[in-house]
Amino acid sequence: MIKQLFYPQTSAFTYLVADPVEYKACLIDPVKGEASCYLSLLEKTGLSLTAVADTHTHADHITATGDLRILTGCDIAGSSDSQAQGITLPLDDGDCLPVGKIGLQFIKTPGHTSDSGCFYVKEFYMKEQPEYLLTGDTLLIGSCGRTDFQNGSARELWHSLHDKLMCLPENLTVYPGHDYNHHSSSSIGKEVHENPKLQLSEEAFIACMEQSGSGQPKHIKETVPANLRCGRDW
Repeated sequence: MIKQLFYPQTSAFTYLVADPVEYKACLIDPVKGEASCYLSLLEKTGLSLTAVADTHTHADHITATGDLRILTGCDIAGSSDSQAQGITLPLDDGDCLPVGKIGLQFIKTPGHTSDSGCFYVKEFYMKEQPEYLLTGDTLLIGSCGRTDFQNGSARELWHSLHDKLMCLPENLTVYPGHDYNHHSSSSIGKEVHENPKLQLSEEAFIACMEQSGSGQPKHIKETVPANLRCGRDW
């Protein structure tokens, strides 16, 4: 089970991924101030929160991972490249975050930020069940994340996209970290063939990204330090 939750202030998505047999769940990219809503949803569905995680250190909103750990005792997962204090389950490339019989395989995809990653959601009960890719800000529908702040690198992002994500099955459903154009999901195949950014050569992509800066996020000076504490004053 996967449920997409929308945060309109920053057009950001949070994802609830759950095993409906063992009633275990995790939240990916939860937003501070929304914890009570998440807990209400978990209570209504009878789910137990085992872990929370961020796909990267966000610059546009503060994470709720620290709050949710205090409230539920869940683990905080995140990239082993993250500098955030409070992570209890650091993930290396290829590591699996288990949620009951569902596995969230972590794929390191630096570029948007140095600690960016994606979660490949696999269900282990029946092989014919659909699988999903939570791409954070690495791959957006018809675009990709910026690379002009937080140790971003256009060259690293090009390689993350081409050497890792574009090699995945074309029928794999893509769930992005943001929706700016009223598109909530896509597929690897659709992005490979139709995403303008993915049609560019490495050098053309780098030049395009260097020319596309639009100013830093409005509250970056407050959000990044807060997110390096998992949104808490530890």
